[in-house]
Amino acid sequence: MTNSVEDKDDELNPAQARIVRRMRLFVGISTATMALGFLLVMSVIVWRLVKHEPGAAVASGGELRAVLPIGKGQRITDTTSDGKSLFVTVESDNGIQSILVFDAGNLAYRGKIESLTPAP
Repeated sequence: MTNSVEDKDDELNPAQARIVRRMRLFVGISTATMALGFLLVMSVIVWRLVKHEPGAAVASGGELRAVLPIGKGQRITDTTSDGKSLFVTVESDNGIQSILVFDAGNLAYRGKIESLTPAP
């Protein structure tokens, strides 16, 4: 006694066919969304690796000393940064303070803020 299995495809009724179509559409949309997100993330990673900003190089200490426009008898008392600019406080022998402003990205000199009164 052998059981005979027929290779007969069962036809789906219209409700089942509609559900199968919707599931295929859902799977297609979710796959496309996932692929698009993956491509976007990978393209941003590659863009960040390839992107080259000329001012992004870090200057060595020798270059910084050559750029600082401080005179004889002046000394650096403080430095601070807000992320975009570097502020260097310089005090002279007679007590007058000034603030030198540099671009934080490439250490380019931007200006000087001078105090007219000597520091107490």
